[in-house]
Amino acid sequence: AQRGMNFRVVAENPRNPSNAPREEEMRVLRWLAANPGKDFFEVDEERDEAVMARAVRLSEDCMVCHGDPARSSTGDGKDPLGYRMEGWRSGETHGAFLLRGTMRE
Repeated sequence: AQRGMNFRVVAENPRNPSNAPREEEMRVLRWLAANPGKDFFEVDEERDEAVMARAVRLSEDCMVCHGDPARSSTGDGKDPLGYRMEGWRSGETHGAFLLRGTMRE
């Protein structure tokens, strides 16, 4: 923050409501969905900032919390933290890591 950088993880329908995308972030999520395997980058001249984003691609490690509820380690369809598992699969894309940085010195 001291250097004018802001990092967020954004996703549609996130577990944590503070990770819900803002309007301009939805545009980035749609771009990433339409361009699989590519990173997003643009300079926003109006805000004088650079915007970079990389899609969050789920790995097998993510399945402990987000995988098949029938395979829940707690036996109740919830992850170890008590959240309902979503039934996602390794390799799927859910949200993005988004970095904004000022173009000012």
